[in-house]
Amino acid sequence: MCGIILATGFNKIRGGKLMITNARKSDAGKYVCVGTNMVGERESEIAELTVLERPSFVRRPSSTVVLIDQSVEFRCEARGDPVPTVRWRKDDGDLPKGRYEIREDHTLKIRRVISADVGSYTCVAENMVGKAEASATLTVHVPPAFVVRPRNQVVGVGRTVTFQCEATGNPQPAIFWQREGSQNLLFSYQPPQPSSRFSVSQSGDLTITDAERSDMGYYSCQALNIAGSVITKALLEVTDVVSDRPPPVIRQGPSNQTVAVDGTVVLSCVTSGNPTPTILWRKDSVLVSTHDSRVKQLDTGALQIRYAKLGDTGTYTCIASTPSGEASWKAYLDVQEFGSPVQPNRPTDPNLIPSAPSKPEVTDVTRTSITLSWKPNLNSGATPTSYIIEAFSHASGSSWQTLAEHVKTESFVLKGLKPSAVYLFLVRAANAYGLSDPSSISDAVKTQDIPPTSQGVDHRQIQRELADVVIHIHNPSILSSSSVRVQWTVSISFLQ
Repeated sequence: MCGIILATGFNKIRGGKLMITNARKSDAGKYVCVGTNMVGERESEIAELTVLERPSFVRRPSSTVVLIDQSVEFRCEARGDPVPTVRWRKDDGDLPKGRYEIREDHTLKIRRVISADVGSYTCVAENMVGKAEASATLTVHVPPAFVVRPRNQVVGVGRTVTFQCEATGNPQPAIFWQREGSQNLLFSYQPPQPSSRFSVSQSGDLTITDAERSDMGYYSCQALNIAGSVITKALLEVTDVVSDRPPPVIRQGPSNQTVAVDGTVVLSCVTSGNPTPTILWRKDSVLVSTHDSRVKQLDTGALQIRYAKLGDTGTYTCIASTPSGEASWKAYLDVQEFGSPVQPNRPTDPNLIPSAPSKPEVTDVTRTSITLSWKPNLNSGATPTSYIIEAFSHASGSSWQTLAEHVKTESFVLKGLKPSAVYLFLVRAANAYGLSDPSSISDAVKTQDIPPTSQGVDHRQIQRELADVVIHIHNPSILSSSSVRVQWTVSISFLQ
């Protein structure tokens, strides 16, 4: 270097060559080679050394946690020679368009943060010598918001009722329930108590079994995380079984379907009833949760599954319930891997399906059987090839049951009924293309408690026994202008 005699150390001179190891920024400058002997000395032309520096960080970005809608800044300072260029990237996507800016000091600012902004942000410093990267993670906390709110419900004494309640947020909110006026809290992660009729599922649904009148009142669902909390409530009314309101009916339920992976499937469930039935879906007997954004219960009650996975394969059951009872309908969904042949599910032409039969009439009621008659509706729809008979009775459970299938006639004797039980009946017409809507529900009928006297009775024996009975009527006594008292005694004469 000019004016300075180099020491050995990291500098080595071999055969007139200068070698500098582990070059530093301070080594930059002008160098002159000086040759000397006993006659004198001579200097070479000046050689200039420039030392370039790889980028390095003076300040690295720091991981940050912010609330949704707030702004966030990531700072990044780098040095190097030549001065490095600095840019930002998001590891799993683009920087949020229209909401970010990079300042002159290379600070990245994101305004009005949303959930999609979560991820890793990397500051990249680069020059002709090399490149350096430093990353930081953005976490966005989102207050809870309800995606499913509980609705007011009426339930019969002894029945089971479920209030649905689901919320989203980040972190995932904890859901707990509280009955108005009670200090007890019910959480999903509490171990079930064998003696308790109250339980909360992992998805946050409150279920009350064997409902009692004392259970009536408001129930509050609360969702809580570190970003905030929300609360909603619903009213539970508990009544005696409403005998004048028939249970709900599923007019058309889901059908078996096959769909390819990533396909979309809709399982329909059209119901009727008063009050409007509550519709729940179960997959392989487990309540379907809508936490998965792919799964949604539509306003019509149908279940929609988008981007189907192999794990979605299973038996799906639509359950429609009111305080009077419930109805259910099952269908199997088969999700096939890519490349498997899948027949498209085309809707059936309504004209190919029979129309609903007439309201069934009940005759010949005995202790354990009845005769049911109906007429097909030949004015519209296709001709039925058979019929299905369904029955409802609280003596047999809380849901409709199929008692007969493939019935070829328009009159049928149903056997094996429970004695002294109230029954309702409906009939569906069927053909190769599907089932009709149900008929109107029959009038309520009660099976007999004892065999009718017209069957299995010896009338002559009854006459012989009554012939031995003597009735003695005493003089009537007048009590008022509109009433009289009559008394009698019964005696049995033993004839020889």
